[in-house]
Amino acid sequence: MANLIAIDWDSHELRAVVGRTGSGGVTITDTATVPLASEEQATITQTLSDLMTTMGVAKGKYKLLVAIGRGKAELRQLSLPPVPPNELPALVRFQAMQNFSSGGDAVAVDYLPVEVADQSTSVIAGGVPPATMKMIAAVAESVGAELKRVALRPVAAAALFSLKSGGGSDIDGDCVLVDLLADDAEIVVFRNGKVVFVRSVRMPQQTAGRTSQVAGEIRRSLMACSTESGGSVQRVIVWGQAKTHEQDVEQLQELLKCDVQTLDPMSLVASDSRRGAAESDFARQHTGRLAPLVGLLAADAAAESTGGQSALLVDFLNPRKSVEVEKDNRVLIGGGVAAAAAVLLVGYMAWSSISGKNAEIAQRQAQLADLKPQVAQADESISRTERVDQFLDASVNWLDQLRRLADRMPPSDQAIVKNINGASLSRDGGGRLTLTAAAMSPVIVDEMESALRDEVHSVAGTGANDLGAKETYRWGFSKTIDLLPTAVREARYEAINRAMEAAETAPEETESKPEETESKPDAAISTPTSESNETANEPTNEPNNGQAS
Repeated sequence: MANLIAIDWDSHELRAVVGRTGSGGVTITDTATVPLASEEQATITQTLSDLMTTMGVAKGKYKLLVAIGRGKAELRQLSLPPVPPNELPALVRFQAMQNFSSGGDAVAVDYLPVEVADQSTSVIAGGVPPATMKMIAAVAESVGAELKRVALRPVAAAALFSLKSGGGSDIDGDCVLVDLLADDAEIVVFRNGKVVFVRSVRMPQQTAGRTSQVAGEIRRSLMACSTESGGSVQRVIVWGQAKTHEQDVEQLQELLKCDVQTLDPMSLVASDSRRGAAESDFARQHTGRLAPLVGLLAADAAAESTGGQSALLVDFLNPRKSVEVEKDNRVLIGGGVAAAAAVLLVGYMAWSSISGKNAEIAQRQAQLADLKPQVAQADESISRTERVDQFLDASVNWLDQLRRLADRMPPSDQAIVKNINGASLSRDGGGRLTLTAAAMSPVIVDEMESALRDEVHSVAGTGANDLGAKETYRWGFSKTIDLLPTAVREARYEAINRAMEAAETAPEETESKPEETESKPDAAISTPTSESNETANEPTNEPNNGQAS
């Protein structure tokens, strides 16, 4: 029997479900939803630690499962050529590196197979930057829990539906799952009992007309995954209790003209009769927000019976790996015989020339002893250079960062910046650009966030807030753009290289003048002017340890 705690969070709240797994499946022992002041690592760690104390979750005795959403993971629907199963993980990772904006070999990638046909293979792939994975691991270590899984939140909720409700296999058309969170609406489309489409949409709860927006997003999701064989939507299931989402169900039925139901995730699993030590009234009322966490616990329990790898989750901590192909033992035996013969031959040759080799070894040892002082001096120089580099990594060229921001911002008729502030991170290096702005629609906010994110810039925000119909730019938001210290260092060394190249070309121009005077003795010798050194005096980007705002 294993004790588990599953958590996820957004800019408003942290949600947790505690349970234990055994041969009979998963049993929920406690749930909680608590306010969250910010998404900083220290705030999350302190809030989770206090919550675990309230729940009676002892450090070192529970394993941690984390569900992450659209703000921390990038999601793509990939269509790949047909390949053998043992080659699919490598192909998905290669293709994901070409499509994800947060590229790099260190990105954690996992996928969920959607459809395997003769002509193509379709998968839902997700990627998480290494900084996010490092932060989650640090949170787990700080609260004294072993990190077991880091899964994609909407797929975890879909796993609960697949395990406990058959995945809608009894429905002729499409079945759509909708999870209404504090800041997001997560949509999963099932077809013939399998997940075919996953989407997360930024949609603040306080927005007027939120249900009609959800209906529009459901239509767009169905259009995005429609095929000639795919039918129309037959059922929409909203995670949660009927009394909580009564108005949402009525409006969705009227807008979509289909069957709309609610499904309480707590009704699909066993619960301890003593549950409720830390459970608030809000958690009891909004049980739909706990569907991904309950699904994560249920999928983990199911995976333990099949070796630990879950076929229903997109797990970035335990990604799918290539299937090992059985090898022919005859090839191994033949290779072993050949290797043994080669070893014997090499041993005979080494024995026959051992005296010469000993002399050569002594010579090499003497050379090594002579080089040791130089190596020690070089190591000391490298250490000093690294300390200087770490100091200069906080010297951000704010003009370049502001120019990049201006190039990637939407036009002024779509968004406007109200306040901007740049700060160098003197401790870790790099810089942080914080801006407060407003846009015409939430879609523009998402597009802007994607445009600003790349391999050296991470983007986080608080979500779009409705400022009222009187405002021309109705949707207010704030974004924090972090620049990696490695990018500052690379830019600095590029400037140094340009200056060195310019300095090397300057002597060549001045040396050519004496040769000309030798060929023409009567000519007057002119002194070189400052124009010959223009290349060497090219300006370089000097470090700036201040703040730009």
